[in-house]
Amino acid sequence: MTWEEIQAELDRAVSGAAPIDDLLDRDDFWQSDVRCVFRAAVYLQEQGRPAECIRVIDAVTQRELSLPPKAEMLLRYLHGDALHDVGDFSGAAEVYGEILKLEPSDVAYGNRGLAYWEMGEFQKALDDYLEAVNWNPLNAIALRGAGEMLIKLDRPAEAAFHLEAAVKLDPKYGPAFRALGVAYGNCEEWLKSYQAFKHAVEINPEDKAAAAGIAKIERLFDLT
Repeated sequence: MTWEEIQAELDRAVSGAAPIDDLLDRDDFWQSDVRCVFRAAVYLQEQGRPAECIRVIDAVTQRELSLPPKAEMLLRYLHGDALHDVGDFSGAAEVYGEILKLEPSDVAYGNRGLAYWEMGEFQKALDDYLEAVNWNPLNAIALRGAGEMLIKLDRPAEAAFHLEAAVKLDPKYGPAFRALGVAYGNCEEWLKSYQAFKHAVEINPEDKAAAAGIAKIERLFDLT
């Protein structure tokens, strides 16, 4: 099958006109260029169909399809992302654990940290975020993740340290400013908390949590 033919079948699956298994059961699909099979999984994830993306990846694994090393690693990352998107956080953590055994990186540690965060395993998430920062001290997302976990673990001063580093690296990182507001609030450093929440709302006026933080401080000090 050509890519155009495969894409037409994928679009039918995306629209709900036909199940993805209709394509996966076709011998001519598996006789296609291996790059087209890989591209099919990517296309489904891009179209917001992670469950179908997982079905393609599982079928590739079951058939022991030979992929170039770079494509195989990218498929592993794609698998982890798709599992996360369908809410299988344990499965995502397992996939990223496999990636880390083969090719450790700040991205893989950060992604597994996010999966642990979603599962409420805050210490494991913190460990992974800190490992991500060790691999790449300029990873603002990992610094924010570490800060968020330190807040969860009732270590707000340490959280503020990491979150300050995150917003220094990315001054437009609204969620990091919001978390910084929480961290400083938990330290009862109200002015710093207020300023951080203000920055978060300036970046994203729809940030309701940051706006609530501002309102709380204004009520506390009778500023309304």
